[in-house]
Formats: sequence, structure tokens, C-alpha cells
Amino acid sequence: FIADSLTTKIVMVDESGVLRWADAVPSNFGAICSDTINGKLTDDTKVDLNNYNLYFTRNDSIGANSIGLGYDCGEALEAKFNVFSKNELWSGSFYVDGNSPVDTVPNNFQGGVKSIIDSTKTLNATAIRGYVAPNNFGIMSSQIGVEGEVLGRNVKEAVGVKGVSTVLLPGNGAIGGRFLSTGSSVGRAVQAQNFSFQSSGVGSGFGFGGDFNSNTQFGQSVNSNTGVLGSANGLSQVNTGVRGLASGNGVLNIGVFGQAFNGGQNWAGYFQGDVFISGAFGPSDQNLKENITVLENADSLLNLLNPVTFDFKVADYPQLQLQTGNQMGLIAQQIEPIFPSIVKENTSPAEYDSLGNVVIPSVTFKTVDYTKFIPLLIAGHQQQNNIIVEKDSIISVLLAQNENLNDRLSALENCLSALLPTLCQMNQQAIQANTPQAQEQLRKEIAITLTNRSTIILDQNVPNPFAEQTVINFSIPETVKKAQIHFYNQEGRIIQTVDVLERGLGSVTVFGADLSSGVYTYTLVADGQIVATKKMMKL
Repeated sequence: FIADSLTTKIVMVDESGVLRWADAVPSNFGAICSDTINGKLTDDTKVDLNNYNLYFTRNDSIGANSIGLGYDCGEALEAKFNVFSKNELWSGSFYVDGNSPVDTVPNNFQGGVKSIIDSTKTLNATAIRGYVAPNNFGIMSSQIGVEGEVLGRNVKEAVGVKGVSTVLLPGNGAIGGRFLSTGSSVGRAVQAQNFSFQSSGVGSGFGFGGDFNSNTQFGQSVNSNTGVLGSANGLSQVNTGVRGLASGNGVLNIGVFGQAFNGGQNWAGYFQGDVFISGAFGPSDQNLKENITVLENADSLLNLLNPVTFDFKVADYPQLQLQTGNQMGLIAQQIEPIFPSIVKENTSPAEYDSLGNVVIPSVTFKTVDYTKFIPLLIAGHQQQNNIIVEKDSIISVLLAQNENLNDRLSALENCLSALLPTLCQMNQQAIQANTPQAQEQLRKEIAITLTNRSTIILDQNVPNPFAEQTVINFSIPETVKKAQIHFYNQEGRIIQTVDVLERGLGSVTVFGADLSSGVYTYTLVADGQIVATKKMMKL
């Protein structure tokens, strides 16, 4: 080398044997961004580590040096190690003791990071693990262990993060993805969202498409802990926040399984809005129950309820997704003193932004388990039915007694009808046997009796029995304001009602061409009072 204070030269011999010299290229790695000539690779180049590590050391105070792969020189880098992929299938591909350093199987997938681990050489194999250490310099807007985002266009499927786990040995578990969110008293436990996981196993002890956990530590409380948060919105025909599907040849297939316990309010499932269930079964086996008692006085308890119609305050509580339009139901505060076990207090949790500020406040309200009214309604119906049966029995006895009285009365009337001419003749003879003065006095008394129209009379229909028609005579005084004749069939049901407008002597002709053969009854009602009841027979 020939060196002076101005420049550094290098001497070389070309292919013709001519000695030449030129400016020496600095021994720096690569070239500066403004150098468009140097720093370019002319062929595949390797660096043998030879059991040595390769370091890009930090020579600054804050560690701001970054590495960019695939970026234009001079472009701003946002992380320590930055990879930009344009035409490659994967931005980063990592293999740990894999069967092949390159996956040569063609596929239609592209991804940010691809990681394959030979899990036969370790008890715990993690393809990708994200960790963010606690921050002691103030409250950060967010901390994310692993984040995946896909902006899909003209693709069949866009998945932010996809985890696949396959178990080949019986008795082991397959978990497509596991996310744990741990919160303290500051901030919010961030939920895992927009992920797709699948797992498969041969005789595996358990299999989870995704395993999500959200816990608090050190007895601190957080604004909200959510194991799985599903959200779907857009212009598609079907938007599904959380979808569970279970199928196969197993003993038990469960699409979605929820458990909630050890808290003031426990809800295995909490839904705001309408819920569609194609099938529902509840545990009702006798082997599961004890202290079984008959529900009594259900009809009296039902009479204490006050069904109402109402409108929900939809605008005041948009977070509850209340139904619009006029509703019908009960008021929880009115039910609680009567059936306290049917009413429960519920709280719709508050919603927070990324800084922990309350966006939508919590709402505490009372709920009613309407399904608990089903056995109450059944018991009330049974008690009402028993009362009806008992009253029907009493009515049957009364009808039988009334039928007996009608039969006796009809027989008496028939007997009197035969004796009446003889009695009248005897009465006339008795009058004629008296002196003229006595006969005149008797005629006046008899005339007064026969013209007394204050008595209400309902005669037996003639003829009786009848085939086509029959006539019913009656006498109704002027003092009666409203009079009706009710006709009943053999079961005691009203088949016809006739308003009687005549006063004094009158008659009603009954045509029975459309009547079936049997015994019918008719009753004269005057000013709301039953006057008399007769029977007539249709041949």
C-alpha cells in the first residue's frame, strides 16, 4: 500500500501483466447509500461461521442501530430487524432441526414469518413466541406480543395469524394457538383477536383450535378480562363474531363450551341481542335432583303477576342491543318479592379504549328467567282444570235434579190438562147452584183472578214431543222490562236466544226441521231472573 495524508492507493497486476494502481476501496462492509457501484454482490456469497458467532454490535448508547433486509437504502426502519418481502412467499423462514432447510413443496400461501421446529428433540416446542417486557417509563398506549395483519384483495382467505398443531402420539394434546393476556391494576388486559387456529391429532388426549386466557395478577383488578373476543362487521351477507363447529365420530361433540364460576355474577354465555337456538335441552334427570316438592297454589301466585306492554329505552342504552317496538312481559322489581329466585341482577361491563379510558359505562339492571314460569303455568293450568272438573260434576248433578223436577212438573201439567175441563165444569155447576147474588159475587172474584196479568207464565210446548214444529205459550206482564227465552242443547249449551217483545199473552213457534232428535230445554228469563225451565223432545 502507498499511503499519504491525501489518499490511499492500491497496486495490482491485470491479466496482461501490466502493473496498475487505483484508489483503495475502504475496508468497510458494503457501501454507503450514495455509492451506486460498490457494495453489490456478483454471485451467491457465503460466510462460514466455523463455530463462531456473527455479531452486529451496538456501538451507541440507546441501541438504535437497525438492520433492514429488502428495503431501499436510506429508508427509515422502525424495528431492530426489518424484513420486507415483495415477490417471495415468506418474509422470514425459520427452521430448528427441521427435516429440510427449504420447503420445496409448492403452495399458494404467502406469509410474514414461517417457522418449523423438530419437536422430537425437545419437550416444549414453540414455533413463534412474542414477549414484551414491562415498561417502567410510563403508560404505553399498547403492548403486543405477536400481531399479524393481512390486507387481502382477490384472495379466498386472509388470516392474520394461523396456528396449526398436529399430534401423532395418543394421549398428547394438540393446541393450534395459545394466547395469554395478563393484566394488572394499570391499563387493560388486551384480548387476542382476529386469529385462525386448527389442531388435529391421532388419539390425542385433547385438542384445541385456540387456547385463550386472560388473567389478573397480584390481586389487582383490571377494567376487563376477556378470554376470547369475537367481532364481525362489514357488508357481507353473513357476519359471525364467534363460530363453533364440532363434528366427527366422537362420543360428544360440542361446538362452543362456556364455563363461569367463582364470581359475583357468573354467565357461561352472555349475549346482547337476539339469540337463535335450533335445539335446547336442559338437565332434568330425577337422579340429579333432591328436595322435590309439588308446586302448590300456582293459580294464586299467577294472579299476583301483572303482565304489561312497554317500549325499551333503546336510545339510552345502545350497548345492550335492546329490541325496538312495543314489547310485552313483566317488571322484574314486581316479580322479585314473589319469586326472588327468578330475578337476578346483571351488569353489562364497561368498554375501554387502548389507554384505559371508559368509552361506554357499565350498566346494572335486573333480569328475569322467563323459562322458570313454565312449570308455574303448568301447575296453574292443572289446578284450574281440577276446579273446572269439580264444577262440571256439580253442574251435572244440578242438571240431573233439574231434569227430574222438569219430568215431575210435566207429568203434573199433563195430569191437570186432563182434569181441567172436569174441574171447570164442576166449578160452573157450583156457581150455578148458588143464589143469583152469590153467583154474581163469585164471577167477580173469578174474573179478577183470571185477568191478573202481573204473573209470569211459561207453558209447556204443544205438541210435545214434536216432529216439525211446536208452540210455546207465555204470559209476561207490562212491568217486565226485558224478557228472553234461551234454548239449550243436550250438552247444556245455548243454541238460540229469542227476545220477547210482547207483553201479556204471547207465543213462540219453534221449527225443528234442522234439529237432530233428542231432548232440548228452554228457559224464560225476565229482567235477569230465571222464571221457569221446560223440556221439549224432538222426534
